[in-house]
Amino acid sequence: MEAWDNDDRVRPIPIEDEDANGLTPLAHTPNRERASTTRPWIPLVVSSIAVAATVVTVSLLGGLRFDDSPATPPDVFASPDVDADGSTPTPTATAVPPRLDEVLPDTNQHLTIIARNGEGLWALLWDPSFREPKAVPLDIPVGDDESVIARFDRGGSFVAVSTCIPDNCGVYVGSPTEPTRAEEIPPGSSFVWHATEVGRIAWAEYRTDSGGAVTTATVNPLSGALTKQEVAFNLAPGESLRYWDSRGFIAVTSSGSTAYDTDGTIQWQFDDLHAVSATDVNVVMLDQEGNWQFVDRVLGTPVEIKGLGSTTGDGSVWISTSESADLVARSVGGRTSTALEVVGGPIFAKRIVSVQPNLLPFRFTEQGHYFVFVNQKATEMTFVDWARSASYRLSLPNGMTMVGFHLD
Repeated sequence: MEAWDNDDRVRPIPIEDEDANGLTPLAHTPNRERASTTRPWIPLVVSSIAVAATVVTVSLLGGLRFDDSPATPPDVFASPDVDADGSTPTPTATAVPPRLDEVLPDTNQHLTIIARNGEGLWALLWDPSFREPKAVPLDIPVGDDESVIARFDRGGSFVAVSTCIPDNCGVYVGSPTEPTRAEEIPPGSSFVWHATEVGRIAWAEYRTDSGGAVTTATVNPLSGALTKQEVAFNLAPGESLRYWDSRGFIAVTSSGSTAYDTDGTIQWQFDDLHAVSATDVNVVMLDQEGNWQFVDRVLGTPVEIKGLGSTTGDGSVWISTSESADLVARSVGGRTSTALEVVGGPIFAKRIVSVQPNLLPFRFTEQGHYFVFVNQKATEMTFVDWARSASYRLSLPNGMTMVGFHLD
């Protein structure tokens, strides 16, 4: 089994009764079992000329159009056939997929998923009223076996997709429905979005013999181009970016972690702990033996997290944080079920939810309302409403594998 963080595989995590395979495609109909990030603010335009210009600009950008619904069937449709004697039998009623707001009760949010199948990469747009997503093909070359990484920015307005096929590796940045090749970001670079600022991206080249320059930029909301590029500092050899917030950066190697402030000054460093995820309060660390450690985001000193303690060495455990709130989730796999424990932030007592076994922990949604698991092939997502002790399953359309998602 593999555990993921921020849409990236981190390291194998042994789970009891495991028979996981790699990621391969699936099934269709969403099933139900038994969360709002601020969009970039648009100033009020009073003149009709400015309004017209804005409308033209948005149309040229080819932005997200959740109002343009896919063909939506009625609640029940009939499929009559003709018998051999020429008579028409009674039509057979077939239930159609539920609406998104029925799959995820009490939600009025849009769901955007970057997915892939044998035909390539897709942006799947789910409006709460949609029974099936609007599928937009992406002009990004992909092969059959290579890893694809897709990460959304803080507001969900932009996505960065990294893919690599022989002689054609690159990073594509822009609207989730129309990302374009970012020539400024060298192939093979590590990249992260800012934890709180919309449209802010940073990247660093992977290098083994010399440090790579960390560069920051802002995505222009009109053109989609990267602007205001600045070289922040140089990473040490072999380091790649893991996290970026107002305090600075966290970079990782295969075994160690280093926190830099915004000027590149080292704040703290570990040679044997790998930073998995972080909030502006705590960092979740993992060592080579599968032992977990929690450290202070600024000081790098060990901290106790109420309900979880400071360390754990259980190999069936996976721990992750929410960026938008100081939440920590611990997923414990077992033969008959997976236990999800959520602590921190505004929670006064640990919340524990039992979900089906053999699921891969993925991450919190943007506001921390749900914690998301995926099945072994990433063709189905399980949204766990940990506050209500409920879980809901959503299947991707036929042949689709989830690469990254945003629920605004």
